[in-house]
Amino acid sequence: MKLKNALRKYRALPVATGLMSVAMCVPAFAADASGSVTAADWAPVITNLTAQISVSTIIAALATFMAAGIGLVFMWWGLRKAVRTIMAAFRKGKLSV
Repeated sequence: MKLKNALRKYRALPVATGLMSVAMCVPAFAADASGSVTAADWAPVITNLTAQISVSTIIAALATFMAAGIGLVFMWWGLRKAVRTIMAAFRKGKLSV
């Protein structure tokens, strides 16, 4: 029981030490720490992104997300209905829809 209480009390300690160790190691992997990023460095990325994104791709993505969301809502509703029906059948001893 003492171990359980200690884990509850100090559960943020491993996370904090892990984040600190990662934060200290990240600058060691930097290729060139003295250089700065300018707008010219991002120009090819921005050009490629604007070439790929259009109104039709945004509308298609939104339609896909909406269709997936509607499907998930109906599936959630149907599963709740099925679970309620099955549990009521066990409680009452008969199946009703």
